[in-house]
Amino acid sequence: MDLNAAIAWARRRFFELLTLLMAIVAIIFAFIQYGDSRTELAQSQAQIEQARAQLARLEQITSSIQTQYAGEFPVNLNKITYVINQAADRGELDIMTDFAGYAIYSRNDKFREYFDALIKAHHERLVQVKMMVYDKDLVEKAFRIQIKVPDFEEERQNGFRGFFKTHPPTPQDYNGFIHRIIELQDDVANDLCRNGIEVRRVPASQKYLFFLWQTNIPEAVFAFRNEAARNREISFHTLDPKLTEIFKTIFDQTWASVDPRIHPELAATEDPACQYLTQAKTPQ
Repeated sequence: MDLNAAIAWARRRFFELLTLLMAIVAIIFAFIQYGDSRTELAQSQAQIEQARAQLARLEQITSSIQTQYAGEFPVNLNKITYVINQAADRGELDIMTDFAGYAIYSRNDKFREYFDALIKAHHERLVQVKMMVYDKDLVEKAFRIQIKVPDFEEERQNGFRGFFKTHPPTPQDYNGFIHRIIELQDDVANDLCRNGIEVRRVPASQKYLFFLWQTNIPEAVFAFRNEAARNREISFHTLDPKLTEIFKTIFDQTWASVDPRIHPELAATEDPACQYLTQAKTPQ
């Protein structure tokens, strides 16, 4: 073997050995990186499991809180509709609020869901629904307190939220606006009674301090209204049996006190369909 050939052979061997050495080093680094990755993955999995455990604990604590904030009006309609949909087959649903058409103007899309939930609960699940609302004098008084002339002007400038496109005619002045909304409230009360839901009107002497939507599960949404402040109604959702027991007592006492069958002065203020429903339920 001449010198040049020997040098060429040595060079090839050197590069082969160098390549092999680099491959070995790469493999070693790969194993190290793999080990680090497994360690990091194990640590990440441990952190994930720890986070899951903390979340489960938080959910457990939250679920054990029997009374929780349910939002202001009209956002509270979400939770109210949820409670209605939770009513058990052949169960009970007690409602006392200001307007039969709760949030019909302020949140009309969700009002339709609320209304439909009431009808379905009664017709499809045979839930006994009882509703108390303000009498017509109280309705007008409450609405004029909540919506004042400056509020009306603001609503008109905003196109009445598009409400009167589907509920014509569009009112031309403040009094027309008030009376149109009241007409729609009366229509809702009649629609509810035509569907078998008994609605009783409550006069000023029996006006309640809070609003209520309660099933006999028991589960309830209750709300406190500041009538002097527009859209300021603080609501809470509760599963507390002691609290719902108190609400049930208050509801039953008020319901009995406004029975139009024993109070002729209240019978005269009933909505037509509700009068018919009351008469049909009167023992002969």
